Amino acid sequence: MDLAERSPEQLSVVVAVLTRRRPGMLTATLGSFDRLVPPEGCSVRYLVVENDDAPRARGIVEDRGGSLSGGPLDYVLETELGIPFGRNRAAKHAIGTGSRLLAFIDDDEIVDPHWLRNLIRGYRQSGAMLLGAPLRAAPAAPDLGWTQRKLHQGIVARYARKERRAARKAGLDGTPGVTIVTNNWLADTRIFSEHGIWFDEAMRFTGGTDAKLSADVKAKGLPTAWIRDAFVYET
Repeated sequence: MDLAERSPEQLSVVVAVLTRRRPGMLTATLGSFDRLVPPEGCSVRYLVVENDDAPRARGIVEDRGGSLSGGPLDYVLETELGIPFGRNRAAKHAIGTGSRLLAFIDDDEIVDPHWLRNLIRGYRQSGAMLLGAPLRAAPAAPDLGWTQRKLHQGIVARYARKERRAARKAGLDGTPGVTIVTNNWLADTRIFSEHGIWFDEAMRFTGGTDAKLSADVKAKGLPTAWIRDAFVYET
């Protein structure tokens, strides 16, 4: 299938992370955002959505002075507990800022410096409305014992098998048999504002709302894509 690249229009993206009571991991995530290579023809805003009853992580964001090297850094508190409420709050924030795109990773992850640039390039090339990319295990801490190191090697191998499977089944022209989840995720905000597809808030604590959204996008016939070289690393 020949893929016609989207016109090189100026794009805008909100890069969001949903967090709850993991200050050390959130600090590492924001630090990795600060090292991103800026995507061409794209303005970037960063967003921390804290899903809690009080603003415990606000200081971590304020310590950054309201910005990272690639753009402004926003903070919002979503007190309605449950992951779908936090994710939908991020989507509403992106729409409210006029952003065409919304990206998610988890707060226990760090991004490769070329992660966002490669995601945006995949969006332009694919014509997709929802895009996913691989999750890899972060390198082992240097102080692991022998048993912990063996367990870590098993985790690395498991993630690598999943990555190879996704690469065989999915690409820029579609994602048959692959579920796109928010540990490495990019969407056109029109799936929310025009198509009315949101994270299901009835699934407050059950998990799986990102998988359901992925299925809902496909059920509506909207195009999806897999970006094989946009990596994030899970701690």
